[in-house]
Amino acid sequence: MMPVDEETRDHYEKLGREIRTPLTAIIGSTEMLLNGTLSGEQRQMVELVQSSAAKLWKMVDELDGGREARDLSPTPQPPPSPTLHVVDENAMAAGPLDVLVVEDDADNQAIVVRILEWAGHRTHVADSGREALALMERRNVDVVLMDLNLPGFNGMETTAAIRAREGQRGHRVPIIALTAHAAHNYREQAIQAGMDGYLTKPLQARSLLEEIQRLARQAPVIARAPALALQVIDLQAALSNVSGDQRLLGRLARRLLDRLPSTVEALKQAVESADARGVEKTSQGLLGGVAIFAVRPVSEIVKALGGLVRWRHVDAASAMMGVLKIELERLSADLQAIVASPDLGDE
Repeated sequence: MMPVDEETRDHYEKLGREIRTPLTAIIGSTEMLLNGTLSGEQRQMVELVQSSAAKLWKMVDELDGGREARDLSPTPQPPPSPTLHVVDENAMAAGPLDVLVVEDDADNQAIVVRILEWAGHRTHVADSGREALALMERRNVDVVLMDLNLPGFNGMETTAAIRAREGQRGHRVPIIALTAHAAHNYREQAIQAGMDGYLTKPLQARSLLEEIQRLARQAPVIARAPALALQVIDLQAALSNVSGDQRLLGRLARRLLDRLPSTVEALKQAVESADARGVEKTSQGLLGGVAIFAVRPVSEIVKALGGLVRWRHVDAASAMMGVLKIELERLSADLQAIVASPDLGDE
């Protein structure tokens, strides 16, 4: 594809988002139909619709550019069953589950709920991250399906807030990311933010149900964190984000500590040259790294910094960069304490 300017690319991305919503509905609905009882002619018609929608999805991926190719061809379907309620032999291995669906798009929400209820699970829905947090204060759930592109409080921020709460309670709820982004960096950011699984839209019913069962069977209880005098890191929440694996947390601390100097220098140069794209690109890696340690002040400063550069507030951005450096110095001290800890160190 020939290179396009920034305005055209933004237009393509917006168009892609608008087209994916009905396509998700079509592909999800057709898969549900194919798992039910259809005549031979009906099955051919539904397969044709699903195949056409999958091809259109690939065209949209090519249109808005940069997304990894993925196989959206219809999944092999089981022979027609006498009733829609017949599911995989492992689909209910852990029994009916309470699943929270956090999704702001009504069509996508309806499809996911239908798949889950078809498999016998109980569903609860939230249209935003804040609504999800409020619901989880009132009700226990077994699994959370989290759309990443939520309005306001996005999926990764909501996940970080859930993990921070869990750090005080010692119990971790599996969270599965739902997104149209298949690129590796999005998956990595989601896992670093504290998510346990990652599914791309359009969803395949079988994959969704299998992932739910896999994670629901292994939800861990998180041990209490060792006592460390830390300034900005929420250690119990950070341990919750890595399923209580203390050595893994130590390795992640070492990795982030080693990366901070070059990241700060890259951000500084981007701010000085008013390079909004550069700030955004560098910030993504930093946000993914700090999310695992539940360091909200740093995350909020980085996001504010990006906005200031984007709107050409150079002096304010420079001042904000100074504030960020102070917070990162405190973060570095905490990371060094974790690496040096005999319980958490990565040696």
